[in-house]
Amino acid sequence: MCETADTGTAVNGVVRVQTRGSISVIEVDSPPVNALSRDVRAGVSSAVVAANEDPDVVALVITCAGRTWMAGADIKEFGGPPLEPTFTRMIGVLDGSVKPIVAAVHGTALGGGLELALACHHRVAATGTVLGSPEIKLGLLPGAGGTQRLPRLIGPVAALDLILTARNVAADEALALGLVDAVVPSDELRRAAIATALEVAASGQPVRRVRDLSERIAPDAVPADLFTEARMNLSRSTPDLLAPQYCIRCVEAAVTMPFDDGVALERELFYELVDTSQSRALRHVFAAERRVKRPPGESASARDVQAVGVVGAGTMGSGIAMALADAGYRVHLVDSDRGALERSDTSAAARYQRMVGRGELSEAAARARRDSIGRSEELVSLRACDVVIEAVVERSDVKKALLRQVDEVLGADAIIASNTSTLDLDDLASVIGDPSRVIGLHFFSPAHIMTLVEVVRGRHTSPDALATALDMCRRMNKTGVVVGVCPGFVGNRMLLRRTAAADALLLQGAMPWEIDAALVSFGFKMGPYQMSDLIGLDVLWNRETTSSATIREVLCEQGRFGQKAGAGFYDYAESRRGAPSEQVADIVRGFARRSGQTQRAFGPDEIVDRLMAALVNEGAKLLDEGIATRGSDIDVVWVHGYGFPRHRGGPMFFADERGLDRMLASVEELGIPEQEPAPLLTRLVSEGGRLATYEPGVPSSG
Repeated sequence: MCETADTGTAVNGVVRVQTRGSISVIEVDSPPVNALSRDVRAGVSSAVVAANEDPDVVALVITCAGRTWMAGADIKEFGGPPLEPTFTRMIGVLDGSVKPIVAAVHGTALGGGLELALACHHRVAATGTVLGSPEIKLGLLPGAGGTQRLPRLIGPVAALDLILTARNVAADEALALGLVDAVVPSDELRRAAIATALEVAASGQPVRRVRDLSERIAPDAVPADLFTEARMNLSRSTPDLLAPQYCIRCVEAAVTMPFDDGVALERELFYELVDTSQSRALRHVFAAERRVKRPPGESASARDVQAVGVVGAGTMGSGIAMALADAGYRVHLVDSDRGALERSDTSAAARYQRMVGRGELSEAAARARRDSIGRSEELVSLRACDVVIEAVVERSDVKKALLRQVDEVLGADAIIASNTSTLDLDDLASVIGDPSRVIGLHFFSPAHIMTLVEVVRGRHTSPDALATALDMCRRMNKTGVVVGVCPGFVGNRMLLRRTAAADALLLQGAMPWEIDAALVSFGFKMGPYQMSDLIGLDVLWNRETTSSATIREVLCEQGRFGQKAGAGFYDYAESRRGAPSEQVADIVRGFARRSGQTQRAFGPDEIVDRLMAALVNEGAKLLDEGIATRGSDIDVVWVHGYGFPRHRGGPMFFADERGLDRMLASVEELGIPEQEPAPLLTRLVSEGGRLATYEPGVPSSG
């Protein structure tokens, strides 16, 4: 094989063609991720057509410069007019090539990038390449022939698995599945792809189009109950989601229909999904999760953090320590209670051993993570830490006393973070000599599992402290959302309003199980009264001061503390599944009578509207006050921290979809003095604006 090449010819600004002997090498170079822009599509299509017309070319190789193969389709094009050449037209050009095309894949081949590789006739992957079909996460399906080619290449069982789970596969697994033809070291990728192209051309065999493969979809190769079973599984796990159902229909079509008919069905269903509220919601969350990493106006660089201290070895502190260890930090866990430190170590050891048992960690890696957490009863052990996070009891006096001591121990440049969930961060920072190095990191329990961290920016918090906190969240695989200082910050402040709205509904005639059922049907894992029973109604109850002033107090006075007592808002038998309680119904009716409330029946939709209105109204106030920076940030908080169903997009997006005028009417119907309509909500209704895209100074209409 001749290694001498010409200097290459530019097709356009992002695609060039070089010749390696009789092989045309088409290279995409569109930083940073070689996204499938219109220029990329046009350049590749033009180069393939030209190579097919060149009598000196016997085969083609498509490769990419930079760190990755071509990224998927740009979701910003969804809903707009198609830009020629469309992605499907580009796929058709590759598929129809009369000369074999070899894809030289490296980095990631996901979504549209994988579909492009499938339209090539052979695939060579570099070691470390990751491949997958994540479209279902956006409420979509592979829409450029992916649902038809993938089953033909790897079989419908494996295809359904990859498409429905959206899991990525490494190069070695892709080779075993038949998704790629060879795996080679990265520095040999282009050479190996050219060699493959020459070998295929020399064989004289017809072009091996994936569309023409039939062995994996033959009747005797497909389990008879495959699609029935897949649908049954969906009915149990995600019955309300459209995209998984449509994906099954398309893969089934690959087995039962001619290729072109299957592609036609795939395109029809793809465009149906694009226009659904579910897909719009999932695409909104996808974009919001990326936007939240870049707070407006912030450009400071993160500090280099190696060692992190955690004070408090309780459930929260231990979880934070494990999250930090998982991210590769050296952790110093401090607690004056030796027993708490020992329990923390035992808990960490058990967790890491479970991970070893599941194949998630090697024994050596588990040992290294456990050993990376040092434990001490002395605050002086924090002296070398770059960041210290306090995670002690939620009392201002206790936290202030601790922060004073930490300030004395640490170096002048170390960042001090509080894990407070409700307290005034500026008040806590007032005891520190330099409050600019104080920030809030509100983790959610269990901290090593939950993905949300509210990053609380105080009045004096420095830009580099904020940047460092966000970088730490990224390293811990957490979603950090910047919020301002107020009681409860964003999530808990909104939750408090929803709780008040739910309690008001009780007095107006809705029973706890009706409210819970409405929210579960909406998509939450559980409702507020199920959650209360799980946590325990007596968590903040005091037997000495109780006065039968609330329904919760009466339940506690009667020993109905929740699941642990076998009775709370629900009655519990041997199982943990609660049943409606006539005793609780009588208590609720009695409170309603004494308060002069007229009770009536509420349907599920009205319950949802009332509770969402409370959330949305408070969210609008948080935006007006500058506590939340963007409407989409609030959606991220609720999706990641409070179980808001992802396919609903978050409370602010849901409000836009439902109609802000309808939300405003529901707020007015709440009749709760503390929940008068937010000025921003009223203004956006009159202006035709949107909450999910609201950002001060940025138009929110559309």
